[in-house]
Amino acid sequence: MGGIDLADMLLELYRIDFKSRSKWYMRIFFLFGLSVVNGWLLYHRCLAAGQKPMNLLQFKTDVARALLSGASLATAKRGRPFSDANTNSQKKRNYTCRPPDSTRLDGQGHFPAWIESKQRCRVCVQAHSKVKCVKCEVSLFFTPNRKFFLTYHTM
Repeated sequence: MGGIDLADMLLELYRIDFKSRSKWYMRIFFLFGLSVVNGWLLYHRCLAAGQKPMNLLQFKTDVARALLSGASLATAKRGRPFSDANTNSQKKRNYTCRPPDSTRLDGQGHFPAWIESKQRCRVCVQAHSKVKCVKCEVSLFFTPNRKFFLTYHTM
């Protein structure tokens, strides 16, 4: 009940006014607004301690700019879709949140550190690395030929 009330309150803060709610395609805008609010709530959960979060209006503006720019169009993956039914339900995966771009690209305090177990590289998923960025806490692979540590912090 508390989550629904919070989502409704956040939706009402910056609601887009419609003249007619009877049109079927107007519901798409409602669902889009709801998904942006849910994304903002996830952003707050994944935010590192000590960082200043952006407000909902700025988050919505950034999402709109990213959609309008169309710079990062995702290509469809080919092959079989992944199914969670085949995996063991008791095995828990450690997912790390991606650091915000302001932290990732600031150029200060990003040092490689050795870790015990190998993890997949954040830039190229194929490579496994024992190196992790101290500030971003993401695993990144680098050799003299492939410098994904530098690429991740500059792109």
